Amino acid sequence: MIYRKISIVFVMIALAILTYSCGSDWKISDRMEGFKKNSLRVYVRIDAVRISGEEKTQNEVEREIILSARGRCAQFLKSHIRKTLSDREKINQVIMSITTVLESSRIRYRKCYDTYCEAFVDFNIGELEKRMKYGDKGESK
Repeated sequence: MIYRKISIVFVMIALAILTYSCGSDWKISDRMEGFKKNSLRVYVRIDAVRISGEEKTQNEVEREIILSARGRCAQFLKSHIRKTLSDREKINQVIMSITTVLESSRIRYRKCYDTYCEAFVDFNIGELEKRMKYGDKGESK
C-alpha cells in the first residue's frame, strides 16, 4: 500500500518534470509590453478573417501584425522621447531616427484563433537610446 502511494508520487513528479521540460519557452513573464534592456516589446491583435468571411493567408497576417506593431511602437517611442528629453531640437532629431527602429521589427510570439491573431513584436532601440543620451552621433562627447 505504501509502495503504491510512493509510486504514484514518483509518477506525478516525473509527469510534472516532463510537462515542464517539453513546454513552450514563452513564459507568462514574457507576455509584457514595454521597455526591457535595448528593446521595446509591443502587443498587437488583428482580425484573422477578411470582411468577406474568408481567412487571411499567413503572409497577410504577418504583414498586418508588423504594420500594426510598427504604428504602436512609433507611438510608444514618441511619447517616451517627449517625456525623457527637454530640448525641442534634440527631440525632433531623435524622433526622425525612429524609422530605423521600426525596421528592426521581429515577431517574438504569435498565436491565431478562429477570429483573431495576437502577437508580441520586439524592436531594437539600442541606437535610439544612445542618440537620446549622447546626441546625434550616438557616442559620448
